[in-house]
Amino acid sequence: MIRESNETLISYIRRILANDDIDKGEQYELIFGDGVAYDTARKQLRGVQNLLDKIDEEEIESINDVSLLEKIETAQQNLKKERIKLSSESLLYNRKLREEARQELIDEKIIEAIENIMVAPPPLIIAPTKNDLELSLCIADEHIGCEFEIKDLAGQVINKYNNQIFEQRMWQVLAETLPYSKDFKKIKVFDLSDAIEGIIHFSQLMNLEYGAIDSAVYFGKFMLRWLHELSQKFMVEIGVADSNHTQMRILTGKKNDFPQENLTKVIRAMIEIGTANNPNISLLPCTDVGSVYTQVAGFDILAVHGHEEKRNLEESFKDYTTFYSDNNIDYMLIGHLHYNGFSDVGANKCIIQIPSIVGASIHSQKIKKRANAGATVLVFEKDKGLVDQHNIILN
Repeated sequence: MIRESNETLISYIRRILANDDIDKGEQYELIFGDGVAYDTARKQLRGVQNLLDKIDEEEIESINDVSLLEKIETAQQNLKKERIKLSSESLLYNRKLREEARQELIDEKIIEAIENIMVAPPPLIIAPTKNDLELSLCIADEHIGCEFEIKDLAGQVINKYNNQIFEQRMWQVLAETLPYSKDFKKIKVFDLSDAIEGIIHFSQLMNLEYGAIDSAVYFGKFMLRWLHELSQKFMVEIGVADSNHTQMRILTGKKNDFPQENLTKVIRAMIEIGTANNPNISLLPCTDVGSVYTQVAGFDILAVHGHEEKRNLEESFKDYTTFYSDNNIDYMLIGHLHYNGFSDVGANKCIIQIPSIVGASIHSQKIKKRANAGATVLVFEKDKGLVDQHNIILN
């Protein structure tokens, strides 16, 4: 439709809107000289029609084109605001749907993994035990999902890692622990976490073999098999601490933004559900901050990953005992640093650093801090404390 030479803009617009042979998109383009989505055109033209009806209703006979255009533009802006509001609501709704879908995916993977790993319960353990002694096994920093090979300056391999090597090392840990069953009926396993590599830096993407959720499910499935084997010889209690690599940094990518969104919860749930029919395995509870607090041979043990601790571990120990003044702490077990160590902080008050299953990593190479892969077996005696420590060397 073409505007007649003697036709006012209002009359021209009325003629366009009255023509039912032209759809709303074409009507909008004829009036405003611009194309928009059909639904948007329909809404905005309804506003134009309402304005024209108002003009007729109030019997406004003289209005210039400039005034009309200003009113039309105002109406158009208001409609645009409403469209933005609807878009924002849609984004929030879609984000909620994505979160629900993500959780359902995790749940489905957990259920599938547990169904595939359920095993017959072993017989109840009947073995000699030293009444005053208790046994603990400490592992940390498995970093499932990463794959790398690190060489020295002469091209010799310092450390190589993938999920197959992880499994080999864990079976070696089991093999070096089982002989203790001659003297011990029970064992407490402390997993100080960083079980998966996760994605805490984008630079890690090149070294990832699995995604975060798949890595957590893989680790949980393996640990169910591993714990079942351990439970053939021991009554097993296992505690699993939260860590930084298992955090799901969903929105900002920054650490501790959502500390409760931690895949260690998935791992603990898999262990708890997957061992429900095994009378020889039980899961130690976690504290509200993701640490494990329990007793061994009458001594109070606090097991933490260590990502939130200060470099001065003695100062961290002091901070814990000050803040949690109602709770005694005799020994603090800590991972994260990837090397073993021992620090006395008082009479029967010690910090024990646990080595990593992964060993020297890409990050180790970057900061030039190297330590062997390993695990630690501890023996505590009632009224005496730690009386024996065996470091299992894995590479």
